[in-house]
Amino acid sequence: MTEIRIDRVSHHYGSHAALTDVRARVAPGRITCLLGPNGAGKSTLVHCIVGLITPTDGSITVDGEVAGSRNACEEIGFVYDDLPLPVNLTGREALDLLQSSHREWDVTLVDQLTELLGLGDALDRLVAEYSHGMKRKLQVIGSLGHRPTVWVLDEPFRGLDPVATSVLSHLITEFARAGTVLIATHDLLRAQQLADDVLVVDGGRLVGSGPLEQVLDGEVDLSARYLALTGLDVVVERTKDDIAELRLARDLVS
Repeated sequence: MTEIRIDRVSHHYGSHAALTDVRARVAPGRITCLLGPNGAGKSTLVHCIVGLITPTDGSITVDGEVAGSRNACEEIGFVYDDLPLPVNLTGREALDLLQSSHREWDVTLVDQLTELLGLGDALDRLVAEYSHGMKRKLQVIGSLGHRPTVWVLDEPFRGLDPVATSVLSHLITEFARAGTVLIATHDLLRAQQLADDVLVVDGGRLVGSGPLEQVLDGEVDLSARYLALTGLDVVVERTKDDIAELRLARDLVS
């Protein structure tokens, strides 16, 4: 089974340090959730893992292969959050394009996933006509067509309806029986339901890592532990006081 090793990874955008000395292991056969506030470095770390970015310092390997290499990329299925889809193609053409970029492609599996996610009737429509949730479903299907050993998902539940969310949750759990899963998400409730392991980044640094129970450290609610690890618990309390002083709705005059 495939593991991801992150060894002292740092990355800079000009003078801005997006990641600093991150060291972690994403274990095979487990679901790891990557958590952190906006701008914490989650997407940068994900993009380093899948080979879209070469880290400034340090190294990442996927099954012993350097991240970004052809062999490493063939192991990874990637559901991305902020990269564009080919909107001038139909859904079917977009999947055909993905198929052409991989050594192997399981047409039967793609057909099964298309039906499970309820996208079959839309495959011959332009992607430009898809809703956000439909685009996400297409990404999920396309990420699994080559039967990867690692599944990396960046905010995968955003825009999905409850049925599709349930289907995707079950797909993630099933994939982890034989593969490795990394999910970057702000959905702490879903993370607590799915995660075996948790990585928490803040300000580009890893501030918490380990099995879910270890990271919870006695807390019942992952949200509370997350806020404590990132120092946002103080911010939340201060914000509550500030909000209480606001007059948000217009007073009705009788």
